[in-house]
Amino acid sequence: MVNNFIPTLVAVAAATTAYIAFFIIAYFLKTARVGIVSANIPIFGADGLSIQEMPLPIPENQLPVRITGIKPAILRRSPIICYFGQTTMHGQIGCAFPSNVGTWLTPTNIMQTDELAVTFGQLRSQLTSYLLRITASVADSEDLTQDTYIKAAEKINTFKGQSSVKTWIFAIASNLAKDNLRAKQRWLENVTDLAKEAALADAQFMREALHIHATSPQGQFEIKEHIAFCFTCIAKSLPLEQQICLLLKEVYAFTLDEIAHITDTTEAMVKYYLHTARAKMIAVFDNRCALINKQGTCHQCSELNGLFNPKQQLQEALVKVEMARQAEKGGKEYLFDLRMKVVQGIDPFKSNAADLQLHHLAHNSRLMEKFIEKNMA
Repeated sequence: MVNNFIPTLVAVAAATTAYIAFFIIAYFLKTARVGIVSANIPIFGADGLSIQEMPLPIPENQLPVRITGIKPAILRRSPIICYFGQTTMHGQIGCAFPSNVGTWLTPTNIMQTDELAVTFGQLRSQLTSYLLRITASVADSEDLTQDTYIKAAEKINTFKGQSSVKTWIFAIASNLAKDNLRAKQRWLENVTDLAKEAALADAQFMREALHIHATSPQGQFEIKEHIAFCFTCIAKSLPLEQQICLLLKEVYAFTLDEIAHITDTTEAMVKYYLHTARAKMIAVFDNRCALINKQGTCHQCSELNGLFNPKQQLQEALVKVEMARQAEKGGKEYLFDLRMKVVQGIDPFKSNAADLQLHHLAHNSRLMEKFIEKNMA
């Protein structure tokens, strides 16, 4: 009996020691204001824009930490997780084992209104440019940006942290843009040809453009700016879902998974939309753009450069554009990627040519509306 009692006593003593040690460690963590998080667990940074890994221990100035997106396979690598920022039965420091971590680390609302305001402010410029490229309307893009913030504030309790805040906001904006454009016809792929003819016949438009160029600090003309403008116009000839996916991937660098979340579809469909959209745009530019194909029918970049920069040699302007420099050596896919780099580098509201190009875009938009109303009613 004594022989049985001694192992039992040892086991009880070991368990008691472990239990006491656990609460000593927990108390130390609470008073020391540090937390333990497995280095493999993804968490949202304070900016809410990207997933990152916190250093160990977590510095006090980076509290509270919001943990989300935890995978069971990752949890098995860490026997215990201690974290700040949520109220649990243990107070401000919460310790959860893998068996119940799903309950403890899935907050019902991980974002407050003030956090949304800060994050939205950081995203506003990029979001408005995205909406401009979808709608081709300054007024619509600004209205939709404001509507997106209002909708996000209304739905803040629905944000569960299953994506970044940026992805969630772009999803709201994309849905509002779809609603705005659903009943409208898509543009024609030769929109720039139609717009050129109309502009040359419109003396008032030409006077306004020259005045903007002469007086506005954002009235310069650069070929790279017109390349981005041309992409915006021709992309509106794509089906709306393809246009949105192409912009999100090629211009705003979202991943396939994020685009699937934004568009509420599968990654397979996103891949299809991207493949189809790229093929269509590559074919259009290869047939039309004289910058990459000497047989191209569109010479507007060089023509407009001659109009607005008469003292500048065309080759001097073209040498600044890598796409033009690589025209004879690069393949079609590569040249399209270079075109996308040009677009990525230009904010249509803040560039040196913003006023001039937005004036041109408004003209093209009015023209397309009238043309569609007349010919496709």
